[in-house]
Order: sequence, then C-alpha cells, then structure tokens
Amino acid sequence: MTAYYIDGTLGLEANDGLSSGAPKLYWSDDIGRADGDEVNLAKGTTILLTVLNSITGNYTVQSYGTGAKPIVRVPHYDTAHIFCNAAAKGPIVTVRGIRFEATIEGAGIPMGSIGGETMVIEDCEFVGPQQHGIRLGWGDNSIVRRNLIDGALNSGIYVGTTGQVAPSYGEISDNTVNVPASNNDGIVLHDGSAGGGVGFKILRNRVYAGIENCIDIAVTYSGTQIIGNYCEAGPLSGTSLSGNSLISWSTPATVKRNTMVSIRTSCMSLLVTGASGSVIDGNLCFGPYETMPASAGGQIVRHAVADINVTYTNNTFIGRATSGVGSSMFGFSTKTTSMVFKNNVVIKPTGDPYGALFWTGGAGPVGTLDYNHYVMPATGTAQYCSKTFSAFKTAFSCDAHSTETTTSPIDDDGFPLADSAILNAGVHLGPATDLAGMHRYIPPTIGAREWIPARARTR
Repeated sequence: MTAYYIDGTLGLEANDGLSSGAPKLYWSDDIGRADGDEVNLAKGTTILLTVLNSITGNYTVQSYGTGAKPIVRVPHYDTAHIFCNAAAKGPIVTVRGIRFEATIEGAGIPMGSIGGETMVIEDCEFVGPQQHGIRLGWGDNSIVRRNLIDGALNSGIYVGTTGQVAPSYGEISDNTVNVPASNNDGIVLHDGSAGGGVGFKILRNRVYAGIENCIDIAVTYSGTQIIGNYCEAGPLSGTSLSGNSLISWSTPATVKRNTMVSIRTSCMSLLVTGASGSVIDGNLCFGPYETMPASAGGQIVRHAVADINVTYTNNTFIGRATSGVGSSMFGFSTKTTSMVFKNNVVIKPTGDPYGALFWTGGAGPVGTLDYNHYVMPATGTAQYCSKTFSAFKTAFSCDAHSTETTTSPIDDDGFPLADSAILNAGVHLGPATDLAGMHRYIPPTIGAREWIPARARTR
C-alpha cells in the first residue's frame, strides 16, 4: 500500500507525492494503481485529472487538510469512467469527500465503473454536464450515499453493465439528484443480465427528474426496496406523456413511504406482468398535472400490464389537474381481479370531472377494495368502472366500508383534518408506520399520514 498526496495549488510534478509536504500537482494515471493504494487530495484546491484511472485492486480516494472539498476537473471528452478496468468482482473502491466538475459538455466525468469493483461513494459532489453523475458496474454490495449529483446529461445514478450479470445488494441512500428537465432519469437500475440484480435498496433520496423517471427499475432487478424518497418530475414537454413517471418498475418491488410530486404524468407505473407481488404502502402522491394538455389522458397510477397481484395500502393519491379531458386516476390495460386496495385516500381533481377514478380495459372487478376514502367532484358521475360509487360497490361486492365525499379530508400537505371522516376509519393490517415513521393507531387513519396534532407535525 502506498499513500499519494496531490495539491492543485502547492504541488509540483517534480515531487514524489509520498507525503503532504511533497505533493504532486496533477492526478495522473500512474498514481495509485496498486492494491491498497490511497490518493489523498488537498482540500481547498482544484486538481486536474489528466488521464482516466485504471485499477485492479482495492483503492481509496479521499481528502486531507482544511477548507472546502477538493475539486477534481476532467477537461477532455470521454465516455468512459474513472474506474473501469477491473476484470473480475472483488476490488473495493472507496471515494469520499470530493467535488467532481465537468468542464466540457459530455465530458467523461461520470464517477464509478463499468467493471466489477464494489464502489463506495459517499459525501461527494458531481456537477456539470457529465454523461452520468455516478455509474455502478457489475460489482455487488456497492454503496452510494450522501452525494450531490447535479447536471447529468443522461442519468444521475446509473446501475449495470451490458453483457455482465446485474449487480446485487447495492444501496443508494440519502443522495440529492437533480437532472435537468431536458435530460433523462434520476436513479436507474437498468443494464445487466439475469442471475443477479437482487436486494437493491433505494432509500431517502431527493430526486428531481428530467424528461423521464425519477426512479426507473428494469425487470432484471427483483425485490428492490424503494423507501422514503422524495421524487419530483420536471416540467411538461409537449403533450406526450408516455414513459414519464416518478417511479417506474417492471419487477416485484417494495414501494413505501415515498413522497411524489408530479406536474406532468403518472406518479407510478407498473410496466410488465413481472411486477406482480409488489407492495405499495404509505406513499403520498401529488399528481398528475397542474394543467393537463388536451391530448394527454394519463393516470396517476398506470398498470400497463394484464391482471397482476399488487397490494396498495395506506396511500394518499391527490389529483391536481385544473383542466383536462377525462384522465383516469387509476388506469389498467385490462380488467384486473387480484389487486388489494385498502386504507387509501383517492382525491379526484376538481378540474377534471369527466374522467374515471378507476378504469379498466374490460368491465369487471378491480380486486379486493375496502376501507378507502374517495373524493369526487360534485359534477362527477359514473367514474367507478363506468358506474356510480353505489352501483360499483353493489356490482362488484367491494368497498363495503369505504366512503365518498365531495370535499377533501386532508390539508395541502396531506395531513388529515381534525374533523375528517378518515380518522380511525381504516382497518388494522399489522404493524405499520406512516409517511413520517409514526406508528399507526388501531384502527388507523386512512391514507399516508396518521393524524397527529398540528404542533407535533414534521413535513
């Protein structure tokens, strides 16, 4: 193991870089390539990465001294990644406390690897027009936490390598990801073949998406936990809303206690039959649009698949369109019979009195529904699978304990009103916590938030 020191202000290329008293000036490819090497970057300085680094062993990049995070700049164009040549799984690459800046549009600043390293990237910043802010290859057990990614041209955090088994057991937590509105996804688990892709956790991130999804999970990544995130869509681009959801997945997933704010399209999309078995609990969704374009027609939750077993419990779905032409709140490509839908608040937009609350491609029940609360505009009729609420309950033997009103039982932040009909009106479904982590009463309040006094609330 060798420790190297680099100082973009006081360093000299003539120095050996083996102590903080004799630091190198540039971070070049011949520094820190052996197993166990450390690269220490001086705080308060700007350092040029002259050549992309290729390593095959354990490797650490960190800061030293006092002041702001060291800034690393990559001025050349390249689509590769800083660490990319590990031929097999095993090496652990740790990078902490560094600010990476792209200086040319499309520059190869994407941090990470398309190789088999396990990446630990924490407390860093990735800013400017990089291709991806962070790219994880096919190494298992990678951790990406407490980073800022701002300005990526493609995706903020991208996972997987074409032609390699998908990585497993990674954690992406407590990051802030801001992708410009004209660009793509926030967090993406996409590439990689079958045989891996299990056990990923996406926790407590703040994600501001571009033209596609905040969080996008491909079919390879089974059992992903998407918990406690804040997701917000970018502005509407034209009138085509296809594929633009806050959270989209194609495999069984656990989606809990997320806050979703959309100004253009669906909060959630379940894209293939493989999403069967998903659990969607305790989410607060504001959407789908402030103003819905005439040709849009989307849904706040979209099932672009046939009949699947999905459980929705303790969620609040708030439609906010101020104008529109018949957008359904929940859209299913075909009739579905195996969905469980309990303890949910669903608020139909007052500006869209014509669209359905539930719509299916064929007439029929939509699953096991009960203990829900629906808010329907006073002008709304026949919006439950082409039936009124009363007729819907009778025809399909569902929602026996559910209620319908024309006024909202919650405030603008999703908190239950003190005198609303949803207080302690749900059914106990086992130990559970609400959106803020508060234990639910028995019986619970319907929706994402348990009722608590205003003075005790956290947003």
